[in-house]
Amino acid sequence: MNRNLLSGLLALAALFPAAGQENPVYKLFPSDIRFHLSFNDGTCSAEMAGGKAEPTRLLGTPVYDKGLFGKCLAAGQAVFDAKDNLDLSMPGTVILWVAPANWPSEKPADGKEPGFGAFYAHGSGKGYGYDFIVGKMGGQPWGAGHMNTYVQYQPSAIKHVNCVMYDRGRVSGWKNGEWRMLASTWKPGTFTNSVNGSKSAVSTLKVLMSSPTQLFRIGTSGKEGTWRIRVDELVILNRALTDEELKKLYDETLKAVAEPK
Repeated sequence: MNRNLLSGLLALAALFPAAGQENPVYKLFPSDIRFHLSFNDGTCSAEMAGGKAEPTRLLGTPVYDKGLFGKCLAAGQAVFDAKDNLDLSMPGTVILWVAPANWPSEKPADGKEPGFGAFYAHGSGKGYGYDFIVGKMGGQPWGAGHMNTYVQYQPSAIKHVNCVMYDRGRVSGWKNGEWRMLASTWKPGTFTNSVNGSKSAVSTLKVLMSSPTQLFRIGTSGKEGTWRIRVDELVILNRALTDEELKKLYDETLKAVAEPK
């Protein structure tokens, strides 16, 4: 599909959300879904959850706006108990959609790109802990930043591991309101990063994420005066999807948001 057409469809999705339509993940991978949060009802309660569907706490006041299939989370963060919802010690996939709300179109005074962590998970065991983050590190030179999933460890003496998505993961030219699908899969020893169903980048972990995952968080702070990111359609699967499956989900989602309501 032509990239200009893709951009047009995603822009339309931001302007005319397809309320009442369903995420194609239910059609494609119904038996693999562990957790799904759409925000369509104007809350941070999950539509489907293997564990607790309600957040254990909210950070900031949630603000909702137009999203892919209804509403999205425009500000605030929701923290969930990972038990039976997310297990980074076993193969799996996390998928979410993100769109900038007020990102700069010109180089800021400091010449640096903003960053964000749209999804965060934490686990710990005897002697160490890990953080799994899907988003983009801030502070890169303007025009040179990319989407980046990374794992960082405690103690910090264990060096963090990046999984950078080049080309399609570049954020220069990313227009406000333009949605992108971020996906990361993991298996024992490796994790991946994909943007818009593209071929995944793969990185090797320095230390296995073998201890129980305790919590995960969705959303960015979105405080007034900061660069804000909208997030939508968080899905956690109990299987590591292939690149072909991620591409299929991306394409089917574009079709769904383009369907007349």
